[in-house]
Amino acid sequence: MEQQGHAILDALQKATAAMNERDQALPGMGVVSKCLSQLSNGYDSELGGFNKAPKFPQPGKQVL
Repeated sequence: MEQQGHAILDALQKATAAMNERDQALPGMGVVSKCLSQLSNGYDSELGGFNKAPKFPQPGKQVL
């Protein structure tokens, strides 16, 4: 039981360290603000969607 307890604690510590590293790699608020600004500027309030045509996904070729 003691050996299993140590193994579980080690696994939890490694998982926590990986989460902390991943969180540090997230983009900052500057990047988020720039993305929001670009999306807002590209929105077509008259016809809907973003930017110029095609505004919505186009069906792809069917490969048989």
